[in-house]
Amino acid sequence: MAKNRSLGIHYDQAHLTAVVLEKHGSDFHWASTIKLAANGSAGAAAPEDLPRQLAEQVHQQYPRTLPVMLALAGRFYQTQMHHTEFTETRQIKQTLHFDVEEELAADAENLALCYCPCPPVGGGSAAGSGSDLIVYSHDRDRLVDVLGHLERTGLEPLRAEPDLCAWLHYLGQDPGYPPGTPAAVIGWAFGSLYLVLLDEQRRPILTRSMICASPAHAVELLGPELRRSTAPLPAERAPRKLLYHAGGFGQDQIRRFAELSGLATVALAEADLATALAAGAAIGGFSHERAVDFRADGLPPGSMLASRRRALFGSSAAICLLMCCLLGLLKLYGRQYQRQQDQAQTAANRAYVEVFGEPPGASADMTEIARKVRIEYRKLRILRRSHTQSSLPDSASRTFMLMMDALAGLGEDFDLKIDSLRCSPKDVRLAGSVVDLAKFEQMNSAIRRYPLLEAESWSFDQQIEDRREFDMSIRVVAASPDHPEREPRP
Repeated sequence: MAKNRSLGIHYDQAHLTAVVLEKHGSDFHWASTIKLAANGSAGAAAPEDLPRQLAEQVHQQYPRTLPVMLALAGRFYQTQMHHTEFTETRQIKQTLHFDVEEELAADAENLALCYCPCPPVGGGSAAGSGSDLIVYSHDRDRLVDVLGHLERTGLEPLRAEPDLCAWLHYLGQDPGYPPGTPAAVIGWAFGSLYLVLLDEQRRPILTRSMICASPAHAVELLGPELRRSTAPLPAERAPRKLLYHAGGFGQDQIRRFAELSGLATVALAEADLATALAAGAAIGGFSHERAVDFRADGLPPGSMLASRRRALFGSSAAICLLMCCLLGLLKLYGRQYQRQQDQAQTAANRAYVEVFGEPPGASADMTEIARKVRIEYRKLRILRRSHTQSSLPDSASRTFMLMMDALAGLGEDFDLKIDSLRCSPKDVRLAGSVVDLAKFEQMNSAIRRYPLLEAESWSFDQQIEDRREFDMSIRVVAASPDHPEREPRP
């Protein structure tokens, strides 16, 4: 799609005017203009004839698809001034249908609505006083038919706006428009008289389209309409010039307009109003501002719906693929976890056999094995706690057994002579002799390695007949799970 081109179409019941614009920087170039009219009466031609003829000519000149903007003629819609208490766009959209339904006493669900804000008549608005709007309403079913005729020919409008709004796009780019001057702009095309009042910033104060059989009849309509429209305006905001499209108006009519309005008349660059309306629709296609668009009221373009469906389908396919990948990954992790669980089960069975001397039952699992191990561990703890010095009836005998057990680790060839051995529940006094100090240190290490004995102090006497006498005091440590009675220290 060419980004620097736009096709604007002005759609009337029996006339089609199309303009292709090219944008170079900030300048617009009119590439081509196409005008079509139905043969004979308007009702004799099928609604699809003119769109089909237009599509054939456009596709011959521009093989690539162009963005299409549609401007609907004034006979298709109604215009009304509306004041709302809201200023946010979201609130205005939510309440506009209800407000219009009360004002028109009609079912707003059958209407397609769009609006554009306008400055207040007095030139200012107090904070919180709401917004002044120009509301355009169109029969929804009829609009769907018009859009369908164009879509079936390959000219799908991305935007469908009132031709009065398209006219505002054109007036914003017309080089003949006097800058900084409030003005009234008029034009006639296809049995309709158009009137727009703009302030000094080219913002619309009033937009009107009236049924007018001929330009001569426009003189009779314009005078009263101008007086009624400009009466509420303050003097500084009243129009100072009357701008017009020369096509359809004669010089006598222009002079009559000047006399009725009391304003200086200025001809716009484009003489034909229908061409200006089509060009304005094309210019609006390049704007990034919020559009006054009937399609925004629940009538999105078919291509947009198709792209959304494709995007939804692509997103759904991507999500399904992602879920499949996640499922495969979870399955892979599940297999790895099962393998680790099998290895742990095998190790637990092996440990169970080493502890209990027999394999677990066929129905035993990790939970059952762990339960039995906890029971066995609890029994061992109870047994060790029962072997404390406070629970043995003969604690001195226990101390003697501990001391003998510690000395037995020295070996049978160890030369130790014991002169006296006094045991109590809490300590041991050992007196005797060894060959030399190295042997004493070996004995002392054996006692220190034993978990339940700790050597507190010792003393030596003079060496007698190649032996060294000693006297030791050894403290007994209470048994606990951290100090088993029969396990030597590493």
